[in-house]
Amino acid sequence: MTANTQDDKQEHSVEFLLYNEKRLKNNFAELQKQHLLALQKLRATEQAHAALQEQVNAIHGKIDAFRKGYLDLQKERDDLARTVAMLKAR
Repeated sequence: MTANTQDDKQEHSVEFLLYNEKRLKNNFAELQKQHLLALQKLRATEQAHAALQEQVNAIHGKIDAFRKGYLDLQKERDDLARTVAMLKAR
């Protein structure tokens, strides 16, 4: 009876180890899936960030162009004011 009990324990241990191995493999596969999804989300976030950066750069370019145009208009206004003042002085 002792031999049978020992065999039963070993068989139970082997079954338990096989069960745990299967569980670990399934858990690992699930973790791999989650890891790949996280990487995909990271790539999408990086792409969105790059697109936003391009938009920000474009807006900054428009702001710079507006400033330059505004400064040019101020200079033109000042030039016209000087011309008008000179004409009035004659």
